[in-house]
Amino acid sequence: NYLISLDINRLFNIHTAVLGNSGSGKSNTIAHILHEVYRKESNRAMGAKTIIFDANGEYPKAFGSEARHNTETIFYKPNIKESNKDFQKFYLPYYLMNLDEWLSFLMASDRTQKPFWDRVLQECYKFYRIFNTENEDVALKFSNYVKWKLSKMLFNIVTRVDSDTSKMTAAKGAIAMLKKTCSGEMGKNLNDNVRKDLQNFLDICDKLCMVNYGNNNDALLNALNLFTKKEGVAEYVYLHENVNSKKVEGYEAKTSSGPRNESFIQIDEIAAIEIDMEKLKPGDYFSYKYLQFSVEIVLTEEESRGNLHIRDFVSTLMSRLDFFLYHPECEFMRIDEPLYKNSNDFLETVFGITDNAIWTKQLITIDSSEVGTDVLELMTSMTARLIFDYRKTKLDDARTSNPVHLILDEAHRYIKRDADYIMRENIFEKIAREGRKYSLYLVVSSQRPSELSQTVLSQCGNYIVHRIQNEVDMKYISSVLPYFSDDYTTKIKQAVPGEALIFGNCVPMPLMVKVTEANPAPNSSNCDIRKEWFGKDNKHTS
Repeated sequence: NYLISLDINRLFNIHTAVLGNSGSGKSNTIAHILHEVYRKESNRAMGAKTIIFDANGEYPKAFGSEARHNTETIFYKPNIKESNKDFQKFYLPYYLMNLDEWLSFLMASDRTQKPFWDRVLQECYKFYRIFNTENEDVALKFSNYVKWKLSKMLFNIVTRVDSDTSKMTAAKGAIAMLKKTCSGEMGKNLNDNVRKDLQNFLDICDKLCMVNYGNNNDALLNALNLFTKKEGVAEYVYLHENVNSKKVEGYEAKTSSGPRNESFIQIDEIAAIEIDMEKLKPGDYFSYKYLQFSVEIVLTEEESRGNLHIRDFVSTLMSRLDFFLYHPECEFMRIDEPLYKNSNDFLETVFGITDNAIWTKQLITIDSSEVGTDVLELMTSMTARLIFDYRKTKLDDARTSNPVHLILDEAHRYIKRDADYIMRENIFEKIAREGRKYSLYLVVSSQRPSELSQTVLSQCGNYIVHRIQNEVDMKYISSVLPYFSDDYTTKIKQAVPGEALIFGNCVPMPLMVKVTEANPAPNSSNCDIRKEWFGKDNKHTS
């Protein structure tokens, strides 16, 4: 019956763990603490910034209009059709993902598939940069670049040490891939003249892959020399057929100063190389709609070099890419236009994180209750990484200004002990080790401490431990914490919902407390079985 007050500095200037079984009162404890912070009348918490990753959708009820906070509260939810009075639609732009996050989400291997996916992203960026459906000149750049890429592939194929039959089969495969791809959505968006020019190029390349008695007679190799313009204005390349005794003996490519039937414009190699030199920088926007086309380009390039098993090698990656492109769960990551200019714009617009001393959006909740484990890991890790990268840019006194607190609900789902999660380097472990230097703090809430990362749990300076009856969890807590005793174990096991053992920097000695019920409380109460089965007025108790 004694009132216990915790020192704000000692509680919030280091990482904190809130642990306990389901129904023991963790959500109530977090809600009550935040209510106390944001309801201060005499000294408003204008500098507080709290972001809650709400894995069960519990906190909107606690922090809604009835909470009577003197602050701006924002509720986000991914994959809703549109923003409404309860939630704003949450977007997590795919183009802000770094290469490691892409590799983790696609379950790609670091050593071998990392260079492959890096090339895919680079190609995707180039196609986005050069492609424009309204402009014929820009469409010509796209066509010119595709022709240049194919001519390089064909040269790699025809110069391999192999039979003409094998080489021409491989060449026809590369051409067929581009024909199929360019006749799809990419081709439909092209200007009619450009599409016809590209189609003629592919048709001529296809005809030059003929084999007569197992021999191509260097028809394709010789023609490649005419595909690229040497100097001056580009000429038109067409196909001349030599016919003898009603049987085609060979094909010959020729040029002319004007267009002919089934001719194409020569390749401008300098213009193509200029496009090829453009590099994707972190945070630059590119359209995800070019990803599959870019994948096919890179795969065909690898096959032209003789790597014939590349498609088998990246099959898992391709399946995960389809999941990103088509699954409704990833809809909040697929953005058809550059909604945010860069990562700083994203942080300022969504979270109000800016260099401005007076912050907005002080209490932010992201309801991820309808998001699967893989996407949840990516969403929480990527958001935390963007904030951490921003905080690391601060120097001198700015490091200790405008602190950010991340509340990680059901943390064991994305900060696992044995690192068997999709994100290879868990950003939360890095924040646990280094975040204090940049005023970025974690409040870790979990019902399974034994499944939590040992690094994260050991870096916490404050512990609020509710009832835990699982022996494995108790042993894990005692192994991580050097000042844990058997007496604590007994108190934790005997605690009733709402009671907690507090120890760490925020109290001078371990204390067993009863946490005041949050008003309004989070949406985490138990079902009243008697009421649901027999009705609210029924007196049955057994």
